[in-house]
Amino acid sequence: MKIFIALFVFVFPVLSLAAEPFPALIAANPGARELKEVNATPQMTVDDFQNRNYKLGKMPLSWRTWPFQRSKALKVYKVTEESGERFLRAYDDNDYSIIIFNHFEWDIKKYPILSWRWRATTLPQGAFENNDELNDSACGVSVGIGRLDGKALKYVWSSSLPVGTIVTRREGSLKIKVLDQGTAKVGQWQSHTIDVVKDYKELFGEDLGRDPTGVGILTDANATHTKAGCDYDDFVVSSGK
Repeated sequence: MKIFIALFVFVFPVLSLAAEPFPALIAANPGARELKEVNATPQMTVDDFQNRNYKLGKMPLSWRTWPFQRSKALKVYKVTEESGERFLRAYDDNDYSIIIFNHFEWDIKKYPILSWRWRATTLPQGAFENNDELNDSACGVSVGIGRLDGKALKYVWSSSLPVGTIVTRREGSLKIKVLDQGTAKVGQWQSHTIDVVKDYKELFGEDLGRDPTGVGILTDANATHTKAGCDYDDFVVSSGK
């Protein structure tokens, strides 16, 4: 089974092979902090990677991994700077497929909207998110809901599937939506804004009755044994008003 299951292992421990929770790990996450209010408006910055405690060329401290996977994550995810602007660069050419996760207190009633920017740099060749044997994505952003019996929404920049495609995985507990596709915009920043409450209702057919646990990032090419790269920036939750 593809190592993308790491999202569920970390965010939803009951779905792991060991089925053991890790509350101490979650509590220790420095990402579980009060978010930064932006310009006194109803929005909060999750991470814009401008934190000067983040070291260039290193993985940002507020993002965590499944236990014992951090050494691999350090090789994939690194804070990078261009023209004075910092962002997170992900590049996997060693079949690592490691998800990183920023856990924070997310009041979904107050902040139902999630926005971010990403820029695909290398698409995994021959990847299809709807195929277990080829399930790779250059860019992937996930919203985790629940830690013990949860579900997740995942948004991807797909090598092959058309924009708007919905894929169901993990026996219905994971919904994947394609936001960008193909090579036409590779190397160009794309901005996305999603209504988590609305998408959850549409994709799972039920109301979102609890707060999300945070945001995950996954750039991977381990299924196709190729290469994948994506830059990420400006994760913000907001009221949408």
